[in-house]
Amino acid sequence: MGLQGRFCFPLVLLLGSVLLVTSAPATLESSGCSEKEQQVTVSHTYKIDVPKSALVQVEADPQPLRGDGTSLLAPEETEEQNIVFRHNIRLQTPQKDCELAGSVRDLLARVKKLEEEMAEVKERCSAQRCCPGAAGLSRHCSGHGTFSLDTCSCHCEHGWEGADCERLACPGACSGHGRCVDGRCVCEPPYVGADCAYPACPENCSGHGECVRGVCQCHEDFISEDCSERRCPGDCSGHGFCDTGECYCEEGFTGLDCAQVVAPQGLQLLKSTEDSLLVSWEPSSQVDHYLLSYYPLGKELSVKQIKVPKEQHRYEILGLLPGTKYIVTLRNVKKDISSSPQHLLATTDLAVPGTAWVTDETENSLDVEWENPLTEVDYYKLQYGPLTGQEVAEVTVPKSGDPKSRYDITGLQPGTEYKITVIPMRGDLEGKPILLNGRTEIDSPTNVVTDRVTEDTVAVSWDPVRAVIDKYMVRYISADGETKDTAVPREQNSTVLTGLRPGEAYEVYVWAERGNQGSKKVDTTALTEIDSPQNLVTEQVTENTATVSWDPVQAVIDRYLVRYISADGDTREVPVGKEQSSTVLTGLRPGVEYTVHVWAQKGDRESRKADTKAPTEIDSPQNLVTEQVTENTATVSWAPVQAGIDRYLVSYTSADGDTREVPVGKEQSSTVLTGLRPGVEYTVHVWAQKGDRESRKADTKAPTDIDSPQNLVTEQVTENTATVSWAPVQAVIDRYLVRYTSADGDSGEVPVGKEQSSTVLTGLRPGVEYTVHVWAQKGDRESRKADTKAPTDIDSPKNLVTEQVTENTATISWDPVQAVIDRYLVRYTSADGDTGEVPVGKEQSSTILTGLRPGVEYTVHVWAQNGDRESRKADTKAPTDIDSPQNLVTKQVTENTATVSWDPVQAVIDRYLVRYTSADGDTREVPVGKEQSSTVLTGLRPGVEYTVHVWAQKGDRESRKADTKAPTDIDPPQNLHPSAVTQSGGVLTWTPPSAEIDGYILTYQFPDGTVKEVQLGRGDQRFELQGLEQGVTLPVSLVAFKGDRRSRSVSTNLSTVGARFPHPSDCSQVQQNSNAASGLYTIYLHGDASRSLQVYCDMDTDGGGWIVFQRRNTGQLDFFKRWRTYVEGFGDPMKEFWLGLDKLHNLTMGTPTRYEVRVDLQTANESAYAVYDSFQVASSKERYRLTVGKYRGTAAREVLRVLTFLPSSGESACGYDSPSSMAWWLHGQCCRAKQIRLTLGFFSE
Repeated sequence: MGLQGRFCFPLVLLLGSVLLVTSAPATLESSGCSEKEQQVTVSHTYKIDVPKSALVQVEADPQPLRGDGTSLLAPEETEEQNIVFRHNIRLQTPQKDCELAGSVRDLLARVKKLEEEMAEVKERCSAQRCCPGAAGLSRHCSGHGTFSLDTCSCHCEHGWEGADCERLACPGACSGHGRCVDGRCVCEPPYVGADCAYPACPENCSGHGECVRGVCQCHEDFISEDCSERRCPGDCSGHGFCDTGECYCEEGFTGLDCAQVVAPQGLQLLKSTEDSLLVSWEPSSQVDHYLLSYYPLGKELSVKQIKVPKEQHRYEILGLLPGTKYIVTLRNVKKDISSSPQHLLATTDLAVPGTAWVTDETENSLDVEWENPLTEVDYYKLQYGPLTGQEVAEVTVPKSGDPKSRYDITGLQPGTEYKITVIPMRGDLEGKPILLNGRTEIDSPTNVVTDRVTEDTVAVSWDPVRAVIDKYMVRYISADGETKDTAVPREQNSTVLTGLRPGEAYEVYVWAERGNQGSKKVDTTALTEIDSPQNLVTEQVTENTATVSWDPVQAVIDRYLVRYISADGDTREVPVGKEQSSTVLTGLRPGVEYTVHVWAQKGDRESRKADTKAPTEIDSPQNLVTEQVTENTATVSWAPVQAGIDRYLVSYTSADGDTREVPVGKEQSSTVLTGLRPGVEYTVHVWAQKGDRESRKADTKAPTDIDSPQNLVTEQVTENTATVSWAPVQAVIDRYLVRYTSADGDSGEVPVGKEQSSTVLTGLRPGVEYTVHVWAQKGDRESRKADTKAPTDIDSPKNLVTEQVTENTATISWDPVQAVIDRYLVRYTSADGDTGEVPVGKEQSSTILTGLRPGVEYTVHVWAQNGDRESRKADTKAPTDIDSPQNLVTKQVTENTATVSWDPVQAVIDRYLVRYTSADGDTREVPVGKEQSSTVLTGLRPGVEYTVHVWAQKGDRESRKADTKAPTDIDPPQNLHPSAVTQSGGVLTWTPPSAEIDGYILTYQFPDGTVKEVQLGRGDQRFELQGLEQGVTLPVSLVAFKGDRRSRSVSTNLSTVGARFPHPSDCSQVQQNSNAASGLYTIYLHGDASRSLQVYCDMDTDGGGWIVFQRRNTGQLDFFKRWRTYVEGFGDPMKEFWLGLDKLHNLTMGTPTRYEVRVDLQTANESAYAVYDSFQVASSKERYRLTVGKYRGTAAREVLRVLTFLPSSGESACGYDSPSSMAWWLHGQCCRAKQIRLTLGFFSE
C-alpha cells in the first residue's frame, strides 16, 4: 500500500526589527607595552521584535555590556517580547606583547572610525532627507514605537499598531480567531484567551486534568483528549488494549493489568512404569511453549526442567526411579513470561512380582501361591472377591523368606469363581498387581427324599446347593437294572420321576453340575403304588338293579372290593374275584342315586378307589287334563308321581310347531300356561325330573278362544263417508262383521274378509254421529265386539285466490261454505315456518294479510269452524315482491378488478345479477350466489370508469336495480430490468402500461440509505444511472401516475459489476479492483465495512497503489499546526494535506499486511526518493512512534529521520521546530534549494 504526501515550503528566517548596538571600544594605553594584561570588550546586541501571540517567552532585553560588564542601554529603552542576540568580544592582550597590542589598537581605531561614519550617515539620512514620503509621520511614532530610516516607517511597540502607532493592538492579532475592539479580542467560538489563540479544552478536561493552551494535561490515572477515559492498570503491561479503564488482554494473558500468563489446565497422569511417567494436559494455542519440571518428593534441589513445544500436550518423563513419588510441575510460557504452575504428584511403579497360581481347591477354600519379586517388598495385599460380585475382601500376607509366598483363602462360597489380586507393598506404595482367578468345588445336595408316590410316578426333593450351578442330575434304577437320567433346572430343588412301573422299588441318585464339574452323588429309595381300576361304568340300570364294570389293574393283586352307598347313607360292600371285571348290584331302591367304589387289594396294600354313579329310574305323572281355557291362557293338572323328584317340566307346542317349556315345583300338580295365541290348539306334555334324570312324558290338548279386534278407530271421515280400521285378531278366523247405527236408530251391517282390517262406510248423512261395532267369526264361534264413534265433516270453503299483492300485503278471497258455522280462520305461513293466523266473520269471504316480508312466498289456509269442529282447509300461495339491494359500494379496486358489495335483500332469492358497463359501452353481466353480498369484477381495463348495476332475482321475478361507479387503477409498467451494467452504472428499461398516464416516478436507494426520486415523461421507457460505486446493489422501483393516482410499484435491483475486493483495505486493493486513475477513493480499515476512510491513491508512481498521506508542493497551506491537528489530519487530499496520525496508526497496525513507505523530493531541476521496506506508526500511548525497515533509493538515508515527528537527541546539523507544532521546518543548511516538493506515501507488499 502506498501513501504519498507532497510538502513544499520556502526556507526563510523571519526576523522583526534588528537593532545593532556596538559598545564604545576601550582605549589601550598609548605608550609602549604595558607590564600588565589589558582587556578590551566589544559588545554587539541584536534585538528581534516578536509578537506576544508567538509561542516564545522572551525576557526583557538585556543591556549591552560596558567594559566592566554593565549595560550600555538605558533602562527606559528596554522593550518587552524581544529576542536578543548579544555578542561580547573580549580581547585580552598578554603582558609585554607589543605586537599583539598594536594589532588591537589598530582594530579599535577602525571600529571607532566605522562608528563615526555611521553617526554621520544617520545625521544625513533624517526623515526629512531620506524619507520624503513620510513627512507627515512623527519621528516619535506617537511615543509607542521607533521610526526606522531603513523602512521609512514606525516599528510599533508591543500592544500598539497603526502607521504612527496610534492605536492599541490586540494580542497576536487575535490569532485570526476573533476581532479586535479597543485593544481587546472578542473571540469566535470555540476559541478563548486574551489572544483567542486556543480553543477551550474539551469538556473542561472532565475534571481529571488541567487545560494548557487548549490541550488537556490529564491527571495520572486518566487519558484521552478530554481526560474522560480512565487509564488501565499498568497500561495493560503491553499485553492488551485499554477501554474505559479496563484491560482487554491478548490471548494467553490474564489479570487486571494483563501481566499474568494464563495457567495450564488438566495436568494428569496417563501412564506410569517402573522408570517413566506419561503426563498430559489440555492444549493451548495461546502459549509460545510449555515448561515442564519434576523432582523426587522432598528433593527440590534435584529439579529438572524440560521445554515442551506448544504443539505438544503430552510428555513422557524417562529415567526415573522405581516406586518413587515425583512432583511434576507445568507452566505456560508466553513472551518469556511464565504462568503460575499446576502441580501433579505421581509415583513410578514397583517391580512386578512373578507368576501366581491356585494350588488346591475345596468347596469353601482356595490355596494361592506366587513367586516373590527381585526388588524389596515389605508385605503383600491379597484381595479376593466373586468374579461377578462387588464385595472384595483384603488380607495382609507377610513376604516369605522362600522364593515363593502362599496363602490359604477360607470361608468361600462353593462353586464360585473368584478374582484374586496380589499387590506388592513397600511402605504405603503399591506395586503393579498380579491378577488370577480360582474356582471352589460345587457342594452336594442334602436331605434327598421321595414323596407323592403314585403307581407310575415319584416326586424327589432335596435342599439346594449353595454353589452357582448349571443344573441338577437325577438318576433312577429299577430292581431289574433299568436306568434313566433326567436333568433338572438349577432353580428347582425337586422333580417328578415318570414312566415307572406300578408296585416296584427304585434306587434314586441326585447330584449338581456346572460345566464339566459335578458334585458328589446322594441316593434314596422309591416304591410305586398299586394301580387303580380304570373305566368304571354303570349300565343296565332298572328301578332296583345296576351292573358296574371296569378294566382290570396291571399289578398282581388278591381281589377287588365293590362298595355302593345311597344318597341317605345306606352302604353295602361285596368282594369280587381278581379274575372278574364286573358285578351286578341288587336290592336297590327306585329313584335313588347310588355312589359305587371299586379298588384292588394285595395283602394290606390297596390301590386308589375308582368310583361312579348308579341312579334308579323315576315314575311318570298320571291323569293329565286341560281346564279354564281363555284367548291366551290354559290350566293343566295331573296326579303327582311317587318318586322323590326335584320338579316337574311342562312343555306346550302349537300346531305350527311353536314350543315353550316351564318348570313346576315338585309340590304342585297343576299350572297355568300363559302367552298362548288365541284360537290355537296346543299339545301339552308333563314329566318329572330329578337332577338330569327324567320320567316318561304324559300329554293332552288345549285349544284357546278367538280374540276380539283391537284399536278400533274412525278415520278419513267426509261429509257422507267414514273409514273404520282395527288391529287384526291373532286367531285364525273366517271373517269380520261391521255394524253402524245412527243416533236416531238407523242401522247397517257389512261383512269384511278375514284378510282385511278396515272398511269404508258409505251413504252416511253429513254432520251425523254414528256408533260402529266390529267382531271376528269362525264357524259358530265369535269374538267379543269392539266399538267406536264416526261423526261426518263440515264442508270446506271453495275457490280460494290471492290478489293485490305488494312487498308486505296480500288480499285473500273465497266462496262461503254451505254449512252453518261460527267463523272462518285464515292462516298464512312463510317458507321458513313463520306463521300468522287471523279470524274472519262468518258473513265475510275475503281478508287482507299485512306485515308480510318482501320476496317471501306464503302458504295461505282458510277453513270454517263450528264449535270445536272444523272443515277441511283450503289453501293457496301468496308471494310478496322482492326488495332491491341497498348501500351498493365499490372497494378494493385494482387495474383490472373491482370488488362491489351491498347489503343483502331480505327476500329469499335465487341469485343476484351484476352488470358493469364501461364509458365506451362495453357491457358484461355476471350472476352472484344468493348467499353472497359482494363479488369481484374481473377482466376490467386499467384506468377506466365502469357503471355497475346490481339487482336480485328469484325465478323469473326481479327486484329494482341499484347502481354505483367503479374506476379501475392504473396498471404498473412491465418488464423493469437492468441492462448494460458496468462497474459504475447501468440502464433501466421497461414497457409502458396499457392505461393512459401522465408519466413515471423512478426511485432508487444508495447503499448509505440515501433515496433519490426522478420524474419521467409518459413517453420514457429507459433511464441511465452512472457514477455509482462498483460492486453495489441499488434497489429500484418504478410507478406510473395520472394526476394524483399512481399505479402499483414494480421493483428490481441494479447491481454494478462486483469488485475483487468489495471493501478494499488499501490503495493496492483499490487498484486491483480495476481502478487505474489516481484520485480520491474510499477504503475500509482492515476490510471492515463499518470503518470507511477516504484517501488519495497514487496509481502512477512506482507501479501505483500508494496511499498518499502527505503532499506539500505549493506552500499555500500553513503546516504550522497544533499537535491535536496533526493527530486528526488537515488540508485537502487533492491539494496540500496531512492525513493524520490516528489514521496512519489505524492503517499500519493491527493488520498482518506489511507496508513500505516512500518519500519523494523534487525541485525544479532535481528529484530523489527513499523507500523503506516496512512502515508502522504506533498508538497515541506510544506518542505515535515511527518504525521503518530497510532503506533503498536515491535520497539521503536519513531523509525520514529529518522528517520524523519528534526530535532525536544530539541533532544539530538539521534543526526542527518545536515538537508541539509538528510543522517540520528545515534549516537552509539541509536543503539548499529555495523550493522542495515533498511526497510521502506507503504501499502494502
